[in-house]
Amino acid sequence: MHIAIVLWGFTAILGKAIQLDEGLLVWYRMLLSAVAMGIFLVLKNKFEKISWKQLGHLSLIGLIITLHWITFYWSH
Repeated sequence: MHIAIVLWGFTAILGKAIQLDEGLLVWYRMLLSAVAMGIFLVLKNKFEKISWKQLGHLSLIGLIITLHWITFYWSH
């Protein structure tokens, strides 16, 4: 839990230190998260088929998270 708190606390500092525009920074951040999650799921053999409706819901959640991070980094 302490590691998560430290990482959350440094998010704004690291976002300010990295010299990328907001969209590109969020793109790389989301790509890194997707690759890490994919590797984790492959190693744990936890892939499951999902319906189109579930895919739509996950895509909407991803869009909301992306907009959140873009506006977060843009505000600094």
